[in-house]
Formats: sequence, C-alpha cells, structure tokens
Amino acid sequence: MTYHAQRPLQIESVPGTPYLIAGAAGAWGVGTGTSFGSQSLAGPGSELVGRASVWVGLLLVAGVYVLVWRRRASLRAAPERIPVAALACVLAFTVANKVLSPQFLCWTFPLVALVVVGRGALQRITGILTLVAIALTQVEFPYLYWRMVDLEPGPVAVVAARNTVLVSAAALAAVTVWRLPQDAGADG
Repeated sequence: MTYHAQRPLQIESVPGTPYLIAGAAGAWGVGTGTSFGSQSLAGPGSELVGRASVWVGLLLVAGVYVLVWRRRASLRAAPERIPVAALACVLAFTVANKVLSPQFLCWTFPLVALVVVGRGALQRITGILTLVAIALTQVEFPYLYWRMVDLEPGPVAVVAARNTVLVSAAALAAVTVWRLPQDAGADG
C-alpha cells in the first residue's frame, strides 16, 4: 500500500489530464519524469492532486457501490443490467485513480461485451464510449506514448480525448444504474 500511496500523478491518468494539456501548451513549471516504473507529471499542485485522487476515488467507488446497492432489486429483476452496474464500478475506479495504465482497460472487456448488446440506449452508448476509449488507448500506446511523454500536442490530445471519453462513459454507466427503479425501503 505504501508503494502505491507514494506514487506520483501518472502521465496517462484522468486527474493528470490538466497537467498534460498545460505541459503540451508550454506552461512553465509542468514537466514529466520517471519514477515507480512509469512516467509521471510534475507541476504546481500535482502532489496534492495525486494525494486527493486517492480519496476522490474511494468516495466515487463507494458512491457507485451505494447506488448499486440501492438498485439491487431492480438489478435482480433485470440481470442484463448487472454488467453496466459492474462497469460503473470499474470505470469509477479507473477515472479517479492517479495511475491509469493501458492494461486497466482490459478489465472492462468482458463487461463491455455484455453492455453493448444490452437493452437501453444509455447502456449501449456507455459500452460504445468505452470501446472508443479502448481504441484511443491502442493508438496512444505503444504508438504515440513516448511522443506524449515529450508533451507533443497531437499525442497529448489523443490521451485527453480518451480521458474525456472515459469520464463520459463512467458518468453514463452511473446514470444508467441511477435510472433503475429504487428498491422499496432503500432509504431505511
């Protein structure tokens, strides 16, 4: 746990996106480095953002878990919705984490396969957005990775777009679960 707690803001992470964009725009004081076996971002407040992302991630994942719990009867009644609930949990963890490696998106493969063929437009759009994020990740890594580390605008734009799509997919997954009928007595 200490190892991961000490890791800096990783270059591909969603919380690192503003630093990545600022670095590509030539903002003074924003740069990249290598530590903990990966490339990281450094800039004004980046350590604070990295530390805060741990707590934001815990709150976000806990919030999705509570939402899923409050919709459990609806999920049992419509089991085809369970994959989007699971995807909401995985994406919440992914978008808030200070580390985002391409292999993290492998965790979504079995869920996306079920989500894209499910009922409901929001559910299918969530799956499609996740597939778009996976495709952008394949473009970024390994083909553009080192150019992104050098803060070249084109590769940075690909990662920023991927992260925006991931946040959109996470939000839509949560909204899809939110829109399910709430369990009777869930307030008590």
